[in-house]
Amino acid sequence: MFLNYMKTAFRNFFKHRVYAFINILGLSIGIGVSILMLLFSWNVLTFDSFHDNVDDLYFLYRDRPSPEGTLTVYDTWLPTVPEMEKEFPEIVRGYRSFTIGAWISHDEKRFREEIDFAEADFFQMFNFPLIEGNPETALQEKSSIVLSREMATKYFGNETSPLGSVLQLDDSSSYTVTGVLADIPANSTFTYDFIIPWENYTNIPWMRNIGWNGSFLFSYVQLQPGTDPAELEEKFIPFTAKYFDENSPEKVIFRLMPLTQVNNEFAGMDRYAYILLGLTLALIAIACINFTNLTTARSMFRSREIGMRKVLGANRLRLFYQFIGESMGVTALALLLGAGIAELLLPGFNQLVEMNLELSYINQPELLFGLIGLGIIVGLFAGIYPALYLSRFNPIQVMKSLSISRANSRGNSTLRNGLVVAQFVISIGMIIATGIVLRQIDYMKSHDLNFDQSNMMVVNLNASIFPDPESAASAYTTLRNEVSANSAVQEVAFSSSVPGRYRGSYALARPEGWDQAQQLDWRWASADERYFETYSIGLSEGRSFSSEMGSDREDAVMINEAARKVIGWEQAEGKTLFFGSQPYRIIGVMKDFHYQSLRDPVQPLIHFYSGETNARFRYMSIKFSGDDWQNNVAAVQAQWDKLMPSLDMNYFLVSENFKQLYTIEEALAEIITYCASLAVLIACLGLFGLSAFNTIQRTKEIGIRKVLGATTPQIVTLIGKDFLKLVLWASLFAWPIGYLVMGEWLQRYPYQMPMGFAAADIFIGAALGALLVALLTVSYQSLKAAFSNPVDAIRYE
Repeated sequence: MFLNYMKTAFRNFFKHRVYAFINILGLSIGIGVSILMLLFSWNVLTFDSFHDNVDDLYFLYRDRPSPEGTLTVYDTWLPTVPEMEKEFPEIVRGYRSFTIGAWISHDEKRFREEIDFAEADFFQMFNFPLIEGNPETALQEKSSIVLSREMATKYFGNETSPLGSVLQLDDSSSYTVTGVLADIPANSTFTYDFIIPWENYTNIPWMRNIGWNGSFLFSYVQLQPGTDPAELEEKFIPFTAKYFDENSPEKVIFRLMPLTQVNNEFAGMDRYAYILLGLTLALIAIACINFTNLTTARSMFRSREIGMRKVLGANRLRLFYQFIGESMGVTALALLLGAGIAELLLPGFNQLVEMNLELSYINQPELLFGLIGLGIIVGLFAGIYPALYLSRFNPIQVMKSLSISRANSRGNSTLRNGLVVAQFVISIGMIIATGIVLRQIDYMKSHDLNFDQSNMMVVNLNASIFPDPESAASAYTTLRNEVSANSAVQEVAFSSSVPGRYRGSYALARPEGWDQAQQLDWRWASADERYFETYSIGLSEGRSFSSEMGSDREDAVMINEAARKVIGWEQAEGKTLFFGSQPYRIIGVMKDFHYQSLRDPVQPLIHFYSGETNARFRYMSIKFSGDDWQNNVAAVQAQWDKLMPSLDMNYFLVSENFKQLYTIEEALAEIITYCASLAVLIACLGLFGLSAFNTIQRTKEIGIRKVLGATTPQIVTLIGKDFLKLVLWASLFAWPIGYLVMGEWLQRYPYQMPMGFAAADIFIGAALGALLVALLTVSYQSLKAAFSNPVDAIRYE
């Protein structure tokens, strides 16, 4: 019986090749693209879940009550984790994330690298396997160092094992290689090039005695299995009181966040994963609708087969199994083709989302099982209605040659039309979403940032390459003078942050007249006297920093309008802010400028004056009079190489850097664009098949109409108008849905593109675009019918 069903399926497949091709092509495209989006979503939603004890791993952060409300602060103090391990038996072990830059050298190789610190039991807390070395002892000795596979190849090549070899850090400390890390999964919060034991923090002068005087670490803890995090958080309250008195500005409440939520807390990628999951469901739904529509439409060709089977004793259940089996077979073939399509598209998709995703069914068995599950769901979803519909045919009506169109036409035609409308609602909705996302990105890019970013180049600085801060400051002064001598240079400024790259450095500030416990936690940066003029940042009060005012370097600050608004002052110039017990004069108020992306409103900001050049400066901003970038960069490069030949010059353009802040939205827009295009393509494949079916059904009618004098435009209109009406109906449904969904999406942005009539062109354009594509699709079958011989049509059975 099974073989008989297989033969029947293959015969039908080859007899109706066009329908079969459309079914398989639509499903395979939908499945292939869906695999990629599911892979992305899985990667994002399972971040850090590969650790064996992930259920017991938590990120330690703190809430700080303030006049602005409860502020979330993510860094902690150096002694926090060790003291908690002593105090609370619920904490098994802890990890403090801290990274520094250092020069690493081996033989003649010398590079600037990122070095991470970790406790001795780091590899017992996290599942980062070693391909060489013993994880139990790799960080036991103070002079141990563990490096990644990539760094091992970089410094030692592939010929020999690096274990036991010695690396020099900053030409002063020697470390012995005790382990080589295996490749870390792409969905890991932590990535490492080099790891050394925490004991080495004493080699950093400012860290030796810092204690509870400064918070700068990201901390993680592993709890005993079964520990209730909420109960442990309650125990943290008296712990905090041991180190900070009740009126201390550092009065905080420690909180625990599951490790699996940390990536989304900082990157906010979960919402994009859910958007792609929604697009996946939409594409699969469109492909399944195609299958259902074309299968029920094609049922007229199988009516006598079904009637004969029923007359010969086949019951409805057996026929149901047969058609479900055929559906699963088509889906299995589409699944294989879809997997191939996904493999072909993966490199481009990785480039688009800036990830390194892999389709490895052996190393990722959950991916294989998920793919099989997807095939079963799609097969059942696409085939269950056609199987129920085909298996219920009345054999008497069928054997009397009553066509399905007469016996069951009205209800099935209504269903097919409804499904076509659903397809185009989704397709037009995706086109609307694409237009709104693109316009919102353009709106953010073109929005007035309240500073001048044109012809602005920024060079990264690194004081650690110099033997002392004085040497760094002297080099910066020389570099400024040499660069400023270029006639194409208008301004040169030094700062610790620049628009688009403001550091996450915060300071507790207390306005004059406020209680000691009332502290405002504000972002701060340092700048020279030319910074605000270089970027054309205007002032609403007071003046900018000046080297002629000797006291500016000691006790002068500038705040922005957002900070003044939070305090509640109408005028801030001349007033005082206290940082700890140190008073600072407010000499000026900057107009609010967008120092970060427009995803966030302008937040309070403080600037300190650090003189003309300072070793703490991280950026040199250069304003050119023209946009001849090749010559401008070459001139700066020549001066850089003369002063700092051992260090590569890294630079960026401020305008390009700001555009890069919206890479997530741009990637999302591009993905939605592709999905919308595919949705329209798949929907039109179904429309093509249905129009072919409709033409066949009306063959004799068309022939008679032509004999009676109907023209070609009339025949084309006769066939095409019903389908175009469906697209128009879909537009009417898609418009309010698109408006509500995308209106909700825009709420996450404080600066939004105008909706309403200003966005009407997007909605009308989406409908017209879908209508045009549908018209072109249907026109082929309409023209084919219009140009056919009417004599052949009248003879058609």
